Amino acid sequence: SFLENGVEYVESIEYRISDETVQKVYNSCAGIQHTQTGRPAMDLGCGAYNAKTCDYRKWYAFMGDVSGDYVPFQITYVWSDDAEEGSDEEYLRVFPLDCSERYDDSYACACIDCPESCPLTDAPTGPDELWKIAGLYGVTFIVSLTLGLIIAVAICWGSLGRTAAPNICMPTLFGEFFYVGFRAWGTFCAKHPVLVLALCSW
Repeated sequence: SFLENGVEYVESIEYRISDETVQKVYNSCAGIQHTQTGRPAMDLGCGAYNAKTCDYRKWYAFMGDVSGDYVPFQITYVWSDDAEEGSDEEYLRVFPLDCSERYDDSYACACIDCPESCPLTDAPTGPDELWKIAGLYGVTFIVSLTLGLIIAVAICWGSLGRTAAPNICMPTLFGEFFYVGFRAWGTFCAKHPVLVLALCSW
């Protein structure tokens, strides 16, 4: 301390505090997002360090540094983990709540500032397992089997010395229906090409 105009002022202090206490305080604040920048508040609140490189000791050292704009006198923190073995010095030990917990007449931190406050949901799952045949997906197996049968029939047909395709006729009713239908559709398209192109490009 020092005197100025007969008034005693504090020039600097040493503050003994436990590492566990400060670690819990830091953990409860580390996830807070700065609303104006959308970045972690520790990017602005840890001096020369950012949110990734900051830790609880660096944070408190910055808050106690008198060279800053907001510290009226030097605050030097003395850490319990640095105390000599058998030391009888007392250190402040308090147990602040986690960011997901709340004090009376208050609220817990929101999900954006505290991952522990985010609601838990079931882990995402993939699509239902498709049915398989002989280790292959059912559709793949059926398509492959059908193509294989067609190729086998074509090979057998060719091995018999026949080059013309087998005569497979549709029933007369369906054959006539498709013949008339496709003929009418083709005639319409030929007579109205502009309309057909307009409809196809809609």
